[in-house]
Amino acid sequence: MFVNRFGRDKFHDRFLLIFQMVFVLILISSLSVDFDRYYIPFLVGYIGVRALTAFQYLSVIRKGKSEQNKAAYYLATRFWIGILISTCSIFFSSWYKYIVLYLGILVDIFIPIFGRRYLVKHPVNTSHLLERFGLLTLILFGESIISILSVLHPKIGSWKAIGYSVLSFSLIISFWCQYFDNLEKKIDKSVNTTGQIILYGHLFIYISLSMIAASIQLLFLKEISYYFILNFIFCATFIYFLSTTLFFINTGIKIRSLRYSI
Repeated sequence: MFVNRFGRDKFHDRFLLIFQMVFVLILISSLSVDFDRYYIPFLVGYIGVRALTAFQYLSVIRKGKSEQNKAAYYLATRFWIGILISTCSIFFSSWYKYIVLYLGILVDIFIPIFGRRYLVKHPVNTSHLLERFGLLTLILFGESIISILSVLHPKIGSWKAIGYSVLSFSLIISFWCQYFDNLEKKIDKSVNTTGQIILYGHLFIYISLSMIAASIQLLFLKEISYYFILNFIFCATFIYFLSTTLFFINTGIKIRSLRYSI
């Protein structure tokens, strides 16, 4: 969202993005089944990414009271609220620290919504934003394909594995066709908007696609209760179609209905 609104192809912008990637690597490497053991590195990675994002917004503020400065200043200062709340989780033990961490993340999520009056005066580049989110969606579809291959690979020659993989692949392809057909043909890419419908709509799309990618493998391998994972995949599918429906309805091209004339 920062690059879309304020991105400039300059050295210090590239440096900050590269520096952010370092913290992202720390965050990702901290993911483990024994998450409590790696909580501090995870928190360092998350706080590092968020702090650099806030600093990026500060770096584009110039003298004057332009709408760009107001939007950048609002996000740069308010994001620190969520950062400080999440950082305070280090002072808690047990599961209480997760409540504080998620509270800070929740504040980060709602800050752009509360600042809509500033962001609407400095709209996003809708075409570029849809392209970025479309590419990330394509990557998540690829994760689902990898889950199918992990089922098929150790079961070469098994008709059960082959049939399951074909059905799973058909499900993913139907999602892919539905998403990209609407994205390419039914979205008004010239409209000026804050981008919040695109941003938060894709949040739930990505959650559902991640759930589907995980459930494809877990359902076949029977590592989790069958009825739980079955409900899990139906719930993921429902979230996907609900979020894509609301997203495309609110961002689609307005078509005037035909009327009789005398």
